[in-house]
Amino acid sequence: MLTTKKGENAIYLLIWLIVLGFPLLNIRSDLSFNWTKLWIDWIRIVPFIILFAINNFWIAPSYLFKKRIQYWILISVAIILITFCADFTKIFRDLLVMDPMNPDEQLREMRPSPHHDPSILPRMFDRIIFSYLIIGFNIAIKMMFKRQEDEKNNEKLQKMHLQTELAFLRQQVSPHFFMNTLNNIHALIDLDSKQAQDAVIKLSKMMRYLLEDSKQGISTVREEFDFLNSYIDLMKIRYPERVKINLEFNIPNPERKIHSLLFISLVENAFKYGINPNEGSLIEIQALIVNEKLQFTVKNGIFSEHLNNNQTRVGIENLKKQLTLIYESNYNLELIENNNTFQAQLTIPFEK
Repeated sequence: MLTTKKGENAIYLLIWLIVLGFPLLNIRSDLSFNWTKLWIDWIRIVPFIILFAINNFWIAPSYLFKKRIQYWILISVAIILITFCADFTKIFRDLLVMDPMNPDEQLREMRPSPHHDPSILPRMFDRIIFSYLIIGFNIAIKMMFKRQEDEKNNEKLQKMHLQTELAFLRQQVSPHFFMNTLNNIHALIDLDSKQAQDAVIKLSKMMRYLLEDSKQGISTVREEFDFLNSYIDLMKIRYPERVKINLEFNIPNPERKIHSLLFISLVENAFKYGINPNEGSLIEIQALIVNEKLQFTVKNGIFSEHLNNNQTRVGIENLKKQLTLIYESNYNLELIENNNTFQAQLTIPFEK
């Protein structure tokens, strides 16, 4: 694939090859090929090629998009100088035509007639107009490629901004998660040191996943669900009897790729706000493939003291922002409250 600069130069080369090819069409086919006439026509074009080169490789890159007034002053001076210098090409044309040893009638016809020698002012006016047309065409192509380059740069900047914002949102998940988990382990130390040690090992594995395996934002389904299972195991230690947890992770191909850390907020909310400390509670977590997409569902009870909890809304809004940044509109998040039950269902596509 051509770069912007190479593509621009390729267009210029093609255009000038076409311009230099026009004189070939004016040579009459009933005569033998006349190199003299061809060279005369090419010599007439040379000043405009020089003007184009001066503008394209010096004046335009230095002034066109930076100092507009200076650009038009310089290019106008260059056009006037080239217009005057164009008359000197007549010397080379006459040298080609003058051949006293060759009385060929066609060569005599190519000499300018003294009775039809045009005034210098109309000639200069025509050259100036043609010169500005060349410069205008050159500027139009440059602006077209600059616009394309600016759009690419804007896309890169926007992508970098989105990645930075997404990284910020993902970092908001980790401290909140670690704080809750450390509180759970702290409660275990006095009750069962062996379980506390096992919990620390599970936490270290989860930290490794957060800090290393998921830092690119993409993980396999197996890695993501191993992370969730470790978190759920830690929560089971804290609520061994009062909470019943039903898990159903039914994914035939667990090596498929997904964006990581999108489900943990839903699971955290279920444990933090869906448990009644005075009676048994039920949390149901299910993962299925529906229409070639991953559907993750968390269902838990609703208790009066957790209704309209601001922290819950902040966590959900954080998740929505991440989903929008990653998938735009190519995802579905349903939040349903019914009969003292809260259900969150997130459907996302697999990564290719």
